[in-house]
Amino acid sequence: MPDKVSIVATVTMTRQKYKCQYIPLVRLASLLSKLDEGEGIEVIVDTERFNVKSVEALAKAYQAKVKEKSSEGPMVTLLVYR
Repeated sequence: MPDKVSIVATVTMTRQKYKCQYIPLVRLASLLSKLDEGEGIEVIVDTERFNVKSVEALAKAYQAKVKEKSSEGPMVTLLVYR
């Protein structure tokens, strides 16, 4: 994990949380547009419903980096940061 990253938000991308799978991606894009240097967003992804590659592509579009924090079964926790 990068030094001194302040987590400013958490986005949960799971089956139970949203009926439409695009809603958390829209929320993540909104948060990324406001992300400053030294800030990060924790993204919890259920890989049975969402693709980690979509999070990585969105982060890249906003000049942010992605680091995997943890993984347990189908659940992956990512840090998207600048």
